[in-house]
Amino acid sequence: LLSRLALTFGGASPSLLSSGVSQDNVFFRANLTNRPLPELGERAPPEGAIHVERTRFLWDRRLYERVALTNYAEREVPVTLRLAFAADFADIFEVRGMNRPARGTVLEPTIEDGRIVLAYDGLDEVRRTTTIGFTPEPDRIERGAAGYALELPPGRATTIELRIDSEA
Repeated sequence: LLSRLALTFGGASPSLLSSGVSQDNVFFRANLTNRPLPELGERAPPEGAIHVERTRFLWDRRLYERVALTNYAEREVPVTLRLAFAADFADIFEVRGMNRPARGTVLEPTIEDGRIVLAYDGLDEVRRTTTIGFTPEPDRIERGAAGYALELPPGRATTIELRIDSEA
């Protein structure tokens, strides 16, 4: 039910290197790298110094995503990572362009224990929810985004994991 899930680091979208589905159709992987980053500290790492691998799979009515960042610069690199998200709870007819005369109510998100719950009360009186959990807990979490202030050590992967559940 997510209408947006966007990753930026250093305030910019990463550059796509490659993407695809595993041979067994279980995993989706995207390999990305950094564009030039703003200076945080001594100097900015060169473009392409940080490799980002996003791996996704569905299991038991849940979307799992692992974001692994590997720094190939010669020194530790400070970087801010942001995951922006939204859920409009549009139905398949709205997604295809049909206008509905009335919609339900999108509720204010609730934030608890490092996760955010997005909710919608439908005209059919059914509450639908999407819960996004993060490991490790973000440094900052707000209505439409979660953020991390990371120190990426050289040559070692730093991982962030997301669990996204939807219920009606």
